[in-house]
Amino acid sequence: MKKLTVFVLLLMLLSCNNDQQSSGGAAGTTYLRTLYTAFGGGSLTISWIWLGDDGTIVHNPVHGVNPVRIEAEKKDNADNVGTYKMEGDKMLITWSNNKTDEWSIDRKDGKISIIDGGITTVPNEFEKGETIEGQFAAVALGGAFSRVQTMVFKKDGSFAIETSTAVSNEYVSEIGKTGQRGRYELDGNTLRMQFEDGKEQVATIAHWKDEDGTITLVINNSSFPQEK
Repeated sequence: MKKLTVFVLLLMLLSCNNDQQSSGGAAGTTYLRTLYTAFGGGSLTISWIWLGDDGTIVHNPVHGVNPVRIEAEKKDNADNVGTYKMEGDKMLITWSNNKTDEWSIDRKDGKISIIDGGITTVPNEFEKGETIEGQFAAVALGGAFSRVQTMVFKKDGSFAIETSTAVSNEYVSEIGKTGQRGRYELDGNTLRMQFEDGKEQVATIAHWKDEDGTITLVINNSSFPQEK
């Protein structure tokens, strides 16, 4: 619980730049949103929301946000693309599948601070071509299933990913491990990874330094604290 509380507080302290513009793409602002649910032992949901200046919204972009590729998102992430308009403390959304949502909006000093109950910030960006050094790990637990994903980034632009999974119940007990390597590139809140087998992957990414100087990464919907 202490780790989670620190995580949420740090999100509130992230430096903001509220008139972001995705270079070479549509103008808008990228938000990182976290929602903690206390029921059932507690859970933290991390999501990304891009609000275009033209009224376009993309929830959890799959092609990065530097730039936001609207047409690619419509093709590969259609249910999470739509249009929005602000009406007072409400955001009215119509998704491309014609479903609608009404999200509550809170503001602090004129800037959006909460969307639909979740703490919302404009996250720190990486400089284009910046590199990082360290080992980061995310843990996922669910019933009889567990997964640990470890990511090692190096200053030379290389990365290694190791994923360990375990399933244990009355019917089966299995442990598996996979590994991948490649090259990475950072640009704003976008992480591009080129794997040795030729595959490419794009993710959204945020970062900040903890009080002890270690770095915490948020990659897509997972938090990756740096391992000491």
